[in-house]
Amino acid sequence: MKKLKLGYVMAINMFKGGVGKSTLTQLMADVLSAMGFKVLVIDVDPQGTVTKKFQRQYDLEVIGKMTLFDAVISMSFLGSITNIKENLDIVIGSEQMSRFTKVLRDMWRSTGFSDEGEEIFWNLFNYMINNDDLRSQYDFVLFDTIPTVSEFTDNVYVASDFLVIPTQTEQDSIDNLHSTVNNYRTAVKEVNSNLEILGIVPYLVDTRLKTGKELLIELQEEYGDMVYSNVVNDKGVVRRWGREGLDKSIPHSKKTYQMYVNIVVETLERLEKVTGEKLLN
Repeated sequence: MKKLKLGYVMAINMFKGGVGKSTLTQLMADVLSAMGFKVLVIDVDPQGTVTKKFQRQYDLEVIGKMTLFDAVISMSFLGSITNIKENLDIVIGSEQMSRFTKVLRDMWRSTGFSDEGEEIFWNLFNYMINNDDLRSQYDFVLFDTIPTVSEFTDNVYVASDFLVIPTQTEQDSIDNLHSTVNNYRTAVKEVNSNLEILGIVPYLVDTRLKTGKELLIELQEEYGDMVYSNVVNDKGVVRRWGREGLDKSIPHSKKTYQMYVNIVVETLERLEKVTGEKLLN
């Protein structure tokens, strides 16, 4: 009998750039797929950051491939899914997604600004996931998003079951974390009452700096169990991955990669607690 897919849709989002959001999305997808879960990454960012990371990591060919913008126009993800490796697929990011709001408005206008059109087009990702029945095809659908309040973010929030928030242990990131959490609370009230914050992933900027450690403690005191117990330490190797792609054969890379494995294991543990599903052996 074919195993039923878990079908969890997760948003990786934080209202600040440069906090490791796309790297977390990339590594979570890589680790989950290596564990045997079927994973789809949807790159919502017009800059295509996570797409570029997979290009470097797996020599992913994107020229001539259908993108997220093509999916939006056709109102279906299915024709725009590109395989990366076993158990891992991606909907490639597109600069054309900068026109997303205009496209949505044009779609709505084509229906005469009907209530039905508004319901579909301003919740388009959710409509597409359900219409394509992606939950029956994937264990995890991961959205890599943009770090601002926008139609992108609202669409992702409506479509998602869980929100994972990466943040750096520096003051600007902590301030923006508050904005992200507050926006989530608004989203829960207005667009998706079922959306849950699965947790906050701390990115310790520099273990040698007292300020970083103090902010981590403040973060844990303010948000309690929402904060992951596993922390990603700032490692130069992660920045090198951004330029050269992930190479797990290097000993130092193995140690850094293990941090993300630990994050994924904790993610599965948190999901087990929330959903009652047995996800870990």
